[in-house]
Amino acid sequence: MRKSVTGVLLTIVLTTLLLTGSAQSKEFYRIGQDYRALAMGNTGITTANNSSALFYNPAAMSNIFSWWVDMPGLQFAYSDNWADAYERYSNGVKFENQSEIFDFLDDEIGEAYYLRVNAAVNAFVNMDPKGFTLGANYTYEYLLDFSIQNASAPEMEYLSRLDLIKQFGFSYPIGLGQIVVGATYKQINRNELLGVYTYADALNEVDFPDFTSVASGGGNNGAGTGYDLGFIYRTSTAAHISWGMVYRSKIDLEDATEIPAQVDFGISMRQESLMFRWILAMDIRDM
Repeated sequence: MRKSVTGVLLTIVLTTLLLTGSAQSKEFYRIGQDYRALAMGNTGITTANNSSALFYNPAAMSNIFSWWVDMPGLQFAYSDNWADAYERYSNGVKFENQSEIFDFLDDEIGEAYYLRVNAAVNAFVNMDPKGFTLGANYTYEYLLDFSIQNASAPEMEYLSRLDLIKQFGFSYPIGLGQIVVGATYKQINRNELLGVYTYADALNEVDFPDFTSVASGGGNNGAGTGYDLGFIYRTSTAAHISWGMVYRSKIDLEDATEIPAQVDFGISMRQESLMFRWILAMDIRDM
C-alpha cells in the first residue's frame, strides 16, 4: 500500500513539474531567496532547513535541529552576462553625455541584467527535537534588474531596490511532532527606483536613472509590517512525505511597491539509502 501511494504521489509531482513553464519574472523579486532553495527550483515550503526558513515557511524551522549564528551571512545571485559586465555596471550605469546614452540603448537591445546581494545576521535555537525552534534575522538585500528592448525605439525597464528586513519567528510541534505550526513577524523598510527610460527621454535630455541612489534613500520609500502563518504535516510513510502551507499577509510599503498577500503550498518526498539522500520537492506559489 505504501509503495502504491508513493508511486501515485511521485507521478503527480513529476507530471506537474513537466507541465510547469518557466518562472515568471516576479519570482526573481521575492525577498530572501536562498542558494540551497534556488538550486532546488526555489522550493522551501517544507524543505528549508537553514537561515532562509523564515522567508519560506516559519514551520520549516522545525527542520533545524541545532543552533547557530550567521554573522554576517552573504549571498550573491546574478545573470550569466553580469559577470562580463561587472566593471561597467557594479556601481550603477553612468554616462558623461547623451550620446553615450544613445549608444548604450542601441548596443544593449535584447540584453537583461540581474543582480541580487543579500547580507544578513541570523540566529536560530532549537529547543526541542520534535520541532520547537526560535529564529530571527536582520537582512539587507539589494536588487538590480534591468533590460533593454524594442529595436525600433529602444527603452529600458529597470528596478533598483534596497530592503532592510527584520524578522522573528518560531515553529512549534503538536503532539509527537507530526504536525508543526509556525509564525513570523516581519518589518520591512524599502527604498526603490522603478520605471522605464525611453529613447524619447534621452532625446529630451531626461536624466538617466541613478541605480545607486537607493543606498542614500533615493527613489520611492516606505515601511510596513506583516506576518506569515505556516504549517507542515509530516506523514509516517516510508517515503517521508511532507505537506506544507503558508499564508503571508499583505505588507503596505507606502510609496514603494507593496508585498501582496498570498498563500503558498508545498510537498516534498525524502529517500535515503546508505550514504545517499535525495529529495523531491515542489512549491505552488500565489494560490
